[in-house]
Amino acid sequence: MLLGVSSDPVRSNATVIGFGSNTGDRLNGVIGAVDVKHLIIHQPSPPTEGAMFRDRKNNYSVKLTAVCDSALRFTYIKVGRAHDAAAFKSSDIASEILRHPGNHFPDNTLMIGDSAYPLGPNLITPFPESQCVLDSCKRTFNCVHSSTKMAIERAFDVLVARWRFTSKYIYMLDQLKINEVITGCCIFHNMCIDLGDTGYTDTVHVQDRSAAVPEDEEAPDVGGSSRRVTIFEELMRRRSRRGTARGGSRATTTRDRRITRTRIRNR
Repeated sequence: MLLGVSSDPVRSNATVIGFGSNTGDRLNGVIGAVDVKHLIIHQPSPPTEGAMFRDRKNNYSVKLTAVCDSALRFTYIKVGRAHDAAAFKSSDIASEILRHPGNHFPDNTLMIGDSAYPLGPNLITPFPESQCVLDSCKRTFNCVHSSTKMAIERAFDVLVARWRFTSKYIYMLDQLKINEVITGCCIFHNMCIDLGDTGYTDTVHVQDRSAAVPEDEEAPDVGGSSRRVTIFEELMRRRSRRGTARGGSRATTTRDRRITRTRIRNR
């Protein structure tokens, strides 16, 4: 379900600025981050269907696939039981947004996700660990990518903080109603943000996993490898220019101090 993906260049530009406003290192052009949240539920009925809802921790759960913007507002949601990548492939994002990027990614913008998602021109994933072992620049890129993607993790945490019954156990038996309730929570979450209720965004703290090791095996590349390289090179150039500027500034400050000390001794 699309909740707010906008083709308005002005709104998209504000989102891009928002994703880069909290850190000196940023990925240019990001308007969304995608991830999955597992929500624990009661054993589905009939019991024969329970196996389809088992997650990797052996809990019964449904999976909320979502995209958020820099204000932690959900722009897309889908509730289901499929694996992260499978849920994405069957979603409206894969079938509509990525196939018709011009309608949803103005000015060649993009969204980011982890290595479970397919690398595409408008969906950028981190470099696999096998490429980062001997390449510190790619490790840096992955750290910046992870820090930027933390927006969706914060959005999930704010959602759960607002609707506490979703935090541990959703005691409902009707799968359709579970999906409707979770969808409603996401819609009200957006309404709270639009009305200026940002109290939970100030109290939620997400663990920084920018140094986490990505999956060594990444999902198939569907045409995004060259785009990722371009973004990677842009990031490295900005870091290089900033490092040069700081070095020049330090050199100038040191020289000025030496001149001042010389003048004081000559008085």
